[in-house]
Amino acid sequence: MTGAIAAKINETEAPLTINDLMEYMVAGCKAPDAWRIGTEHEKFLYRKDTRAPVTYESPDGKDIKTLLQVLADRHAWTLVREGEMIVGVTKGKYSINLEPGGQIELSGAPLPDIHLVARELHTYLDEVRKICADLDIGIMGIGLRPKVSEQEIPPLNRPRYKALFSDENYANHQRWGMLTAAVQCNMDYSSETDMIKKFRVSLALQPVVTALFANSPFYRGRPSGNLSQRYHFVQTDTQQAQRSVIETAFDTGFDFQSYIDFATSRPVRFILEDGLYQPVKSGNFTDLMAGKLPGYEGRRATKTDWLAHISTIHTDVRLRNYIEQRGADGGQSRLLIALPTLWTGLLYDSIALDEAYQLIKSWSVADMMYLRSHVSRSGLRTRFRVFNSVRGIALEMIKIAYRGLRNRAVKNDYSEDETMYLDRLMYYVATGRTPAEYLLDSYHHRWSQNIDRVIDECSF
Repeated sequence: MTGAIAAKINETEAPLTINDLMEYMVAGCKAPDAWRIGTEHEKFLYRKDTRAPVTYESPDGKDIKTLLQVLADRHAWTLVREGEMIVGVTKGKYSINLEPGGQIELSGAPLPDIHLVARELHTYLDEVRKICADLDIGIMGIGLRPKVSEQEIPPLNRPRYKALFSDENYANHQRWGMLTAAVQCNMDYSSETDMIKKFRVSLALQPVVTALFANSPFYRGRPSGNLSQRYHFVQTDTQQAQRSVIETAFDTGFDFQSYIDFATSRPVRFILEDGLYQPVKSGNFTDLMAGKLPGYEGRRATKTDWLAHISTIHTDVRLRNYIEQRGADGGQSRLLIALPTLWTGLLYDSIALDEAYQLIKSWSVADMMYLRSHVSRSGLRTRFRVFNSVRGIALEMIKIAYRGLRNRAVKNDYSEDETMYLDRLMYYVATGRTPAEYLLDSYHHRWSQNIDRVIDECSF
């Protein structure tokens, strides 16, 4: 790219200032009765005839592009394109997006309670399952593709991902994203003070959640030695960023500005220039705001750049103008609903939030990094301080969430409150075994080490 083109500024957006970033964070402050729960979950598609990953296009039409087109035709979704490429669909506040390895991700609407989150999931699955059945495509809920390697998956030729993966260093460290699937939820805050407490609780307890939801014990057709191979990849490649955000959040002066400083110090991976994604080789977001990004001198950051930039910060808790909980492996429906249920119970009742904060307030940065380094392998059996194991913390965490949900007292048409969605997590804590350990037990005994049975078991 020539210097003249690189310096060209998108005139439809004004250059971004630090005040703009502060206003963005403050805009997230909402009254408790306006708090919402947003859930995002990724799933794998595979061909039922061969168990191979479904590609974007194929000669027989059993592919991702056809799935998206039929969704639009049959269920009134609107196609989303990058250039000429179909990259997703939207309907109201819902969207289905494509991840780097062809995973499909539902980004749910912001909803006021877990009963509506559950209804949203089942509606989405019903629509997608029927079309996939017609195409002879299977849908799998697990944290990592159990049978193939990243080299066996053709990269999705999406402009955004082409820009990201053109950075060789990024590609070498993030190629595992072709294989992974997670479930995350997005939570609101009422003020800067409320954000601080929720963000700290989220960072401290995130590895406990990772252990509880561990559901990716296979890699390249055999047991990997980890209960969450997905999180093992994440932690290995993001350790410096994880430590940095924890140190920032637990500093006594932490506030919105502190997180802005952290985020703007992170490397810029790509920018959107003239409607096209362009890779960035060096420089951070502060450089872009100052018009000094190498190769793009004179080009200043916009809000679009900021939103894209935040999406490349791969920490397991992330702050936008809401809080993203990103530590859990993907799984079956009950786990996809259990994650937002857990965080709603912990964060959306003031008494529960105070109890959760008391649980973690004495933990050091070293404690939190220790947990991140061990839970992918040891799960609930990870040893930790006076609790003896992460299982003990998980039990206390679920009890607090249970009380928080009881206090919310949000009931469905059958007078059942939101605690009903915690039952599966209570089962895992009671037995001390994660979803991954149940899969491993079946793999070694009932399924005679047949990896295809794992795919069958984890299918919707």
